[in-house]
Amino acid sequence: MLASKKVIIELTRNSYEPNICYFRKELADTFTDNQMLFPAPDFIVEILSPSTEKIDREIKFRDYAQHGVREYRIIDPDKETVEQYG
Repeated sequence: MLASKKVIIELTRNSYEPNICYFRKELADTFTDNQMLFPAPDFIVEILSPSTEKIDREIKFRDYAQHGVREYRIIDPDKETVEQYG
């Protein structure tokens, strides 16, 4: 399991720093200690804020789906809701 404070995933047209992400063991075992950019993970959680809501719901939503993210959750702390896609 990869434990890191900062994970930047590099997709075809954008790179992102998800709030939370998880890589299956087979993929995580290929990572190096000095690796800075990572492929699309299996699971991503984004926590909405007023400045990121549109990006999280639209651009990231499409990019994550196109790159095979198996499960995507959006947490809205103001509405106290969790949306699950996948």
